Amino acid sequence: MNTEAIINGDFEFGSLTNWNFAASQSSSKDTISVSGNRTGTYGLRMRGGGNNELEYILSSPVKVSKIISFGMWIRNAQNSPMSSLCKVYYTDGTYNANVWYGNWYDQTWHYIDLLAILTSNKIVKRLIFNCTGINSYYIYVDDVSLIYKASPPIPSIFVRVKKCIIGSDENNTYEWYGIKKLTFGDVDPWVHIEIPAGLMLHQHLKPTHLEGEIVVNDLGALYEALFETEINSNGDTAINPSNGRKYSVEYILFTLVNQEGTEYQIILDGFKVNTVSTGGIELGTEAVWIVRFTADRVSYP
Repeated sequence: MNTEAIINGDFEFGSLTNWNFAASQSSSKDTISVSGNRTGTYGLRMRGGGNNELEYILSSPVKVSKIISFGMWIRNAQNSPMSSLCKVYYTDGTYNANVWYGNWYDQTWHYIDLLAILTSNKIVKRLIFNCTGINSYYIYVDDVSLIYKASPPIPSIFVRVKKCIIGSDENNTYEWYGIKKLTFGDVDPWVHIEIPAGLMLHQHLKPTHLEGEIVVNDLGALYEALFETEINSNGDTAINPSNGRKYSVEYILFTLVNQEGTEYQIILDGFKVNTVSTGGIELGTEAVWIVRFTADRVSYP
């Protein structure tokens, strides 16, 4: 789920709401202008001189690894060589900087890609930028944005599995409906080993992974999903119907529904079937089929 971290980065509040001036600055030096907009109605007009700084502090710091895009748009307001110094600060107090230089007659909008200057494995906390050049001249700033991939909100109660999409990739899939139950969980990698006349050892023998079950009533849909649908570029199926050999599924996504009707999606990476068995075939009751599987991890698209 992609989320915008900078609120009022397009200045469409018609004010500098959520933005801060440096302690020594006056709010009269930077103004919201209807003539300085790249998109929408408003934009920021920022005076030169180098002492003018605006700051945005993220309400929740964002890991660099989760950032999809981070940047801003700048242009000269007059025929004067202007520049802007942008600093991105991390939670550890360090920062990376970018300097934009505007030529004399270039009054077109330029995108400043701040994602390109970031240091991996850091956490972004705040952004500061200023305007240098002739004190009586200005630059325009608009559409300051930081988009990151946020973890989906945790729903209160899941009530059902809507469907499973299985295939070789997201464009070549089969939609598997009628799943009655889905369970999965981490496997304890530690195994107890008892040695005669000695201490019991506790060793890490199993790789970390998930184990789970899919329970269905519809054998036909199960067969088409696992025995007939191609699940990799080699044309294999999850279970080879001729010899029973099993292959890892390249793409499998489950759509879950909560009590409010909101849909959530999860992907099981490294999904592989272990066994397919019946939960019992009994006169007068609906047969249940159980697919036991392993997976490397669960992720959110």
